[in-house]
Amino acid sequence: MTKTPHDALFKSVFQQPENAAAELQHMLSAEHVSAIDWSTCHSSRVALFATRSAYAEGRPVSRRGSPSATLLLLLLLSVLGCGRAWPHADTWYTGAPQGHSSGLSSTPLADERVHEVPVPAQSAAQAQLADEAFVPVGPDELRAWGLRPGAGGEYMYLVRAVKLNDGKFTAATKGGALHIHHRCVGARPVRMTRVALVVSTDHPVTTLSIACSMVR
Repeated sequence: MTKTPHDALFKSVFQQPENAAAELQHMLSAEHVSAIDWSTCHSSRVALFATRSAYAEGRPVSRRGSPSATLLLLLLLSVLGCGRAWPHADTWYTGAPQGHSSGLSSTPLADERVHEVPVPAQSAAQAQLADEAFVPVGPDELRAWGLRPGAGGEYMYLVRAVKLNDGKFTAATKGGALHIHHRCVGARPVRMTRVALVVSTDHPVTTLSIACSMVR
């Protein structure tokens, strides 16, 4: 029998990211829920130590709006290890679409179908995205940017993206919905940088979502 049953219950339930995320989404405002990239949530041993410390000090968790509810919020954010890795979101950032973290029914695109426009052509490419989040492009434009048409995919698009530190872009589709995500490693919040990408898809793109995350 454990000497800290509340601690054991907390760990067993909220060490599962989907359980902790559901509780956080219930506690937070819609603005904060939309600002967090829930697809980056993961468990953390450090947070479990913080949980033990909180209960050892006799700080119980109770209803929403109380100081102990704030404690629960802080603990869950630590357990999940998710949140903002940037001081301010760029206007190109949309966040992951609802339900994206489950990965259900989404199809990842192969790496060779996602390309950054070369640095010398970034300014011109981003200018084309000033009013639209994505625009169709043809082989001639790709060659002008020093790119070859992507392997596979009937449709080619110039799309908006954002990143933090150097890392990797990934893309996934669900019907006509295209999601672009950039992952990187870092130790502190950094400013988002806009990036123009070329992506080839099997279906016409109707909506685009853009997110980024940092592993610390």
